Amino acid sequence: MRYIFKVLALGNPDIIPTYVTNAFGENGEEKESFLEWYKEIPVFEDTCDLEVDVINDLIGADYDELLPIVDGIIYFLNPMNEEETDFFETIMPIIYSVKRNIPTVIIYHDPEGVIPLAVNELLERLWITHYELEAFANLSPRDFHQPLQCLCLAMVSGDTPLNIENAWMRYPIFIQLANIFFKNDQFIHAAHAIRKAAMIADIFNNPEKFIISEQAAFFFAKANQYLDASEILMDINKEKSLNFKRLYAQNELTLANILFNKRKYEQAAKKYEATAQWVAIELKDEKLKNEAFRLAINSWISACNVENAFKFLDSLDHKESLQILNEIPEKIESAADFLVENEDYYAARDLLYRTIAVYQREDLFETLKKFTKKLESVLIKMLEIQIKDNDKYAAKQSYDEIDNLWVSYDVKKTDIDHQMMDVIKLFLDDGDFGTSMLLTNKLNSRSLKKKMTEISSKVEDKKKELKKKESEELIQKGLDMVNEFAMEEKQIIARLNEKILIDADSHVQKDEFTNAAKILKEQAMFYQQIGKDTAKNNILEKALDILLAGKEFQEFFHFFIMLSKGEKNYLIQNETFIKDRLNEQSAELNYEQNESTFENFLMIYRDQMLYEQAKEISKLFIKLIKMEAYRIVSTQEDHKGIQKALNLVKKVENISSAYLDEEKINFDEIYEKIVRFYIKSGDFSSAHAKNDNIINKMLKLEFNKEIEKAESSVRAVDLKKIEETYKDKELKEKVSIIKNMARDALQTRESELKHRIGRKRFYKSALDKLSKKEWNGSIQSYMVSIERLINIKEYNFAGISLVIATILLLNQDKIQESQQILENTKIKLANIEVFPISLAEYIIDVKKYQEADNFEKSIQFTSSLPLFDEEILAIKTIYPNLEFEMVSDVQKMTENEEEIKETFRSLANAIKKEPQDEAKRKLMKNQYWRLALEDLTNQKFSNASLIYFDVIPKLAEKKFMKFAALSLILGTFSNLKIKDPLAAKQKFKDTLKKLMKYQEKVQELPEIKLMSLVIQVFENKSSELIQFMLNLLKDKLILFEPERVLLESFLPEEFVDQPKIESLSRSELGKQNILSISLAQMFASLQQKVSDIRNDKNTLLKKRKAMKRIYYNSILSDLERNDFKSAVEKYIDLSKSFSNKKEFDTASFMILLQGLGLMKVGESLIDIQKNMNSFLKSLGLNRKLVEDIFYIKCLQFIIQVKLNNMEKKYLPQVKEMLEYLPLLEAEQSLIEFDI
Repeated sequence: MRYIFKVLALGNPDIIPTYVTNAFGENGEEKESFLEWYKEIPVFEDTCDLEVDVINDLIGADYDELLPIVDGIIYFLNPMNEEETDFFETIMPIIYSVKRNIPTVIIYHDPEGVIPLAVNELLERLWITHYELEAFANLSPRDFHQPLQCLCLAMVSGDTPLNIENAWMRYPIFIQLANIFFKNDQFIHAAHAIRKAAMIADIFNNPEKFIISEQAAFFFAKANQYLDASEILMDINKEKSLNFKRLYAQNELTLANILFNKRKYEQAAKKYEATAQWVAIELKDEKLKNEAFRLAINSWISACNVENAFKFLDSLDHKESLQILNEIPEKIESAADFLVENEDYYAARDLLYRTIAVYQREDLFETLKKFTKKLESVLIKMLEIQIKDNDKYAAKQSYDEIDNLWVSYDVKKTDIDHQMMDVIKLFLDDGDFGTSMLLTNKLNSRSLKKKMTEISSKVEDKKKELKKKESEELIQKGLDMVNEFAMEEKQIIARLNEKILIDADSHVQKDEFTNAAKILKEQAMFYQQIGKDTAKNNILEKALDILLAGKEFQEFFHFFIMLSKGEKNYLIQNETFIKDRLNEQSAELNYEQNESTFENFLMIYRDQMLYEQAKEISKLFIKLIKMEAYRIVSTQEDHKGIQKALNLVKKVENISSAYLDEEKINFDEIYEKIVRFYIKSGDFSSAHAKNDNIINKMLKLEFNKEIEKAESSVRAVDLKKIEETYKDKELKEKVSIIKNMARDALQTRESELKHRIGRKRFYKSALDKLSKKEWNGSIQSYMVSIERLINIKEYNFAGISLVIATILLLNQDKIQESQQILENTKIKLANIEVFPISLAEYIIDVKKYQEADNFEKSIQFTSSLPLFDEEILAIKTIYPNLEFEMVSDVQKMTENEEEIKETFRSLANAIKKEPQDEAKRKLMKNQYWRLALEDLTNQKFSNASLIYFDVIPKLAEKKFMKFAALSLILGTFSNLKIKDPLAAKQKFKDTLKKLMKYQEKVQELPEIKLMSLVIQVFENKSSELIQFMLNLLKDKLILFEPERVLLESFLPEEFVDQPKIESLSRSELGKQNILSISLAQMFASLQQKVSDIRNDKNTLLKKRKAMKRIYYNSILSDLERNDFKSAVEKYIDLSKSFSNKKEFDTASFMILLQGLGLMKVGESLIDIQKNMNSFLKSLGLNRKLVEDIFYIKCLQFIIQVKLNNMEKKYLPQVKEMLEYLPLLEAEQSLIEFDI
């Protein structure tokens, strides 16, 4: 355990600091009157943190303040210095006088060297005179820890210090001292000495320790220190130890009895209580404990403190408590009587109240009656004393307590009517008739009650009469004084007003109306300060008359609000005068200057509820506003002016509504100007709106015709602009589709070119003319080739001819002719969609609606078509900035398969598959690849590829380049499941470039070189090489099981050689190519839109959940019961409802869910298609907009995939797309089907 002690070092202040500094190896911290050190001292298994303080002034220190706060003392004493020895003998009694034992160690130290005295004699002399002390002699500073450890041991144990090394020397001394003390009857000192001897005997295993310990116990018992005696025998003789404890308890009770007999009841009670608690803990003697508690209760009652007495009852058994309560009533009554005899009535009352509460709680009702009756007598005595002292309120409180005692405890009432009469008289004398009447009703005697009522009535009547007379006299006196003052004031005010009015009139004669009003205002303010509101209002009315005469309306309003009364009368009396002045000002000033004046007058009349007068003012104001509005529309013919005029019209309407009972105001001449402006500016909706406000029907009809005529002329121009804007937007959306189609076409370009070369005879004439730059002739030849190629069902090649012809025509700006050729070709193809036809249409639209730069970019897409060199050269001649790959430059794979296999085998052998790498990847699995592996297991290849690519930079940053390369390979294989080899190759190259930023040499890894070769083989679709490479990769790469399954999924069953084209008829081949291209285009379009659906999923889902109760609850119930037919019908109804609200996205989503539901119940795909087409037809002009929404396109794609048995190819992608839909929980069942 760790202890914290404060140690005081006493002695010569010139020597000790140096000694302690040398001992601790550091200087002490200087404080105000001492030096301070901190030191940690180990004592056996404990640790003591010491604060060692050295006093600077040994003689002048305040030991009364210092000693109580220290735990131990080190005293440095030079026995050769007589002065120090004398001071030591002086200070030791001071140390002994402290109420607790302070362990003290003496160090005999001579700064000049070794003390020239016998150390044994020096120590023995100290031990005999001060047996509580321990001493060391001739200690060097490095041995200072010895006395410190000795002192710490004493402070921890609470005993006097003892040095184990010389304890054998002290043993006979302690025995000798004990005998001396015993002979002198100093039993306590003898006991302490013999206990120390017993301790030493125990240390040295002296067999006499038992005898000595019993002697020590005997001495402590002789000194009445029974607990110390018990402690000494605790481990030697437990029975005797227990007996000493009992003696201690008996001794404590005896001491308490002595205090009780000395009538120190409170001290005795505390002593009894402490003894009882000690007995309960140490002896566990219930009988002795209860006896002690009984004595304590008795003592507290004797001290007249029953509250403390009753507290002990909770510590006793309930039966014991009841027995005590039955024994002490007489003592409590005696205590109460004692307090009454000493006239301490309040204490007696409190004592009895507390007693009654306890006895009532314990249901001791018989005893309770005694105490309640006793309390009644105490309260009656208090009542009599309070009446004598004329303390009526205290007397009433005492009576209330008596009354409550009678009611609550059913105490037999004592007749106190005579005392009550005295109390009532006290309240009557003070005029408190309410309280006196209340107390009168409490009297028991009817005659007394009647008598007191009569007395009360007489006193009350007399008081009222006296009070009335005094009040009348005061009122009359006050009225007389007021009349005198009022007459004098009127005369003074009249004289003042006469002088002020003369002064003001002089200013009016000079047309200085404002100055005249200010003079009167100053006088009015004077009247207000002295509280003469009538005089103030009279003089202010004079000022208002002057301001009206001078048409100073702003000042008029300021003065008017100062009136405190009579405002309404003033306005009525001066109505005609005010209107005349307003008419005059209207003619003189403009609208802005008049506006605030009229508004303020209207506000004043309204506040005074003078509605008829306000009506007249509002008519004048409306006339003024109409004139201003007409002036504005006549002079300021722009939007700002029109808006100002309309605001004024609105203002007139508001005034009419507020003051004229919404009287119809004619604004025809103003609206006529406004309508003409709107017609001129082309704002026909505003023109119609304002024309509707014209009252003159003929004028309104004339304007209607004029507006319709202007509107029809503008509509044609607007429609053309709208069409161009829509087309521009449509082209921006279509460019991504064309890019995807061009990318798909690029993959088959080489095979298509071979096939087209076989049909080159169809193009001979056109190519010859192209070489000669005979563009028109070439166009005609291409038109002929289109007819022939369509006839033999070579639709793709016919489309290529159309593209070349379109480019040549557009070069000559023959847009209309190229559009006509396109439409004719599409009709002949029976709307069969192939990429070249879509490209030709896109190129024409870009030419028509976009800039030249975009047009050249659209021509660049032809690089994906299988063109002849002559066609490429012709296009480059017309558009030299375009880049094309010549047919002769097309790179082909010339290596034979054996060479490729050998290359692949050597690279695979270079891959090092170390066991530590396998273990490391397993450890890193959860951190980097867990989610990707789950997605692979669930065939979510798109998500898996994203995760593999995302972890690559994280791995590269931590220098795990091999694992980063492996993630790149697996991400690419995941991409190959959902994308074509060309797209996967591009992603592989882009990611590899980013990875090379972390380490340039990563491209030299054999795994990376192998993957480049794998993608090349995939592009050429050589199933034998694919099988060979995948089998090697499975063995050489560190793979988890889902990754191994991913690689195995590419083995030959999926990449079987396609049947040779020659085995199909041309018609079948054409249909197959068209179907494949069409589905690829639809899927590419969906892929473009699915990211938006994925990003908006959470937002849409929250919105649907909020609308769940309104729209979806019944559908979800059907789905939970697998009643898909009922759910489908409700989805159809919802789609109609949402489309009516123009919420086409939500309506389309309902159609998709309806289609999926119909598939669940086995409905015909043709019927599903018809339902969707029926919905689209119902949209009218909005059909084209809705057809492009993701949900409609998705349903169309699913139907086409199922109709053409292409489920296997598109199954993973379609399922993944459907999971991004914002579906509610029950709707998840709609997407759980095999496509």
